[in-house]
Amino acid sequence: MTLTIKIKHRSKIVPLNLISLVYAFFTYNFVANRIMFLTND
Repeated sequence: MTLTIKIKHRSKIVPLNLISLVYAFFTYNFVANRIMFLTND
């Protein structure tokens, strides 16, 4: 389903990917900082 939607709305692929990348980046940083805090403590 997601593949057909991406093909139909090609112009939306880039913004959605950028948003997901930024979201994943911040989530990774949050988790990494959380792990560092727990291990340091």
